[in-house]
Amino acid sequence: SGTTTITNAQDNRIVTSTGGVGLNAEASLFYDGTCLSVQSTHLAIGACHVVSSNYSSILGGDKNCICKHSQHSTIGGGFCNVMATSSVYGGVNENSFIGAGSKNCICASTASLDGNNTIVAGNCNRICLAVHNSFIGAGDLNYIRGIGCCNWTHGKVTKHNFIGAGCGNHIIDCLGATESNIIVGGHGNRICQCCSTNMCKWELGNYNFIGGGYFNGICTKPNSSGANGKCNRRNVIVGGNGNTIRNADASFIGGGSINVISGSGAEYFGT
Repeated sequence: SGTTTITNAQDNRIVTSTGGVGLNAEASLFYDGTCLSVQSTHLAIGACHVVSSNYSSILGGDKNCICKHSQHSTIGGGFCNVMATSSVYGGVNENSFIGAGSKNCICASTASLDGNNTIVAGNCNRICLAVHNSFIGAGDLNYIRGIGCCNWTHGKVTKHNFIGAGCGNHIIDCLGATESNIIVGGHGNRICQCCSTNMCKWELGNYNFIGGGYFNGICTKPNSSGANGKCNRRNVIVGGNGNTIRNADASFIGGGSINVISGSGAEYFGT
């Protein structure tokens, strides 16, 4: 036994044990009878969480993680959700949000832009690599991926893309120049900007829309010569099955099965 002492005593500070008979009035934890205040650089509520970034919070759930360089980010709850930077590109992944769900992951990084990415809920959804200001609402196994590499170091990122829900829907950018593409729902739908050995600087895959259905695709791919200027913009597939628009501009498929629109692409930027 011994005399209990309180260090750092101050009005409204919450007291914690230091072991033995020692007590400490926490400098960052206050309660005035009405309001609980946590004045800390990060906050974790729930079980087995990890918060390694300043000004970030986990508000509930189990085994969620916010890793380094993901400042000003939040995970609301759920199980095994992860916020991190890309192990490939480094950079930062700030101002991002995962609401709930299970095994969702935002591992997006940019050198010149913060993250601003959101996954609301669902299971095993991913926003990864060089992605900015993009959104997945719910569903399973939906991906927004900015694979694209060579142009990423010049500030080229995948941005302003949206997947509402569904299963296995993907927006994939292999060149770091696409933006504002939308997949509302469905299964296995794709909006892709692919690359070849002769990577084309001005390939575009912007403002495309897939409403639903399954295994529909809007795809841009450079030709074998790597000629500049091909684009795949403002295309719409409302629904159906196995419909495809490739290297076309302002084209429309309403529904049906295995319809194809294929063009060489408009000479938007020239050579």
